[in-house]
Amino acid sequence: MVAVSGCASAGKLAEYDFRDRTVGAVALGSPRPEILTDAFLDLNFSNPLQAVLRIGADVVKEVEASRARGRLDEAAAEVDVPGRMMDRVLRSFRRGLEKSRG
Repeated sequence: MVAVSGCASAGKLAEYDFRDRTVGAVALGSPRPEILTDAFLDLNFSNPLQAVLRIGADVVKEVEASRARGRLDEAAAEVDVPGRMMDRVLRSFRRGLEKSRG
C-alpha cells in the first residue's frame, strides 16, 4: 500500500492496471501517541547545588509528564487514530487513482 500511495503522489498510477482488482490496506501496529522523557539523570556531584536543582527539575518534569500521559491516554481513547489514518491513506489513494484516470 505504501508503494502504491507513493505512486499516487508521483502520478504513476496510470502505469498499473487496477481493473477487476481489489486493494487492501493493513495498519502495521497501532500508532499510539506517547510522551517520552529522558530517563538518564546526569548529575555533577562536584557542584551539589546544581545536582539538587537537577534532581528537583527532573522530578517535576516526570510528575508533569505523568499527568500529561493520563490526559493523552484519555484523548486517544476517544479518537480512532489508526482508523482515521487508514481513511486518510485510502482517500489519498483514491484521489491519485482518479487523477491518473484523468
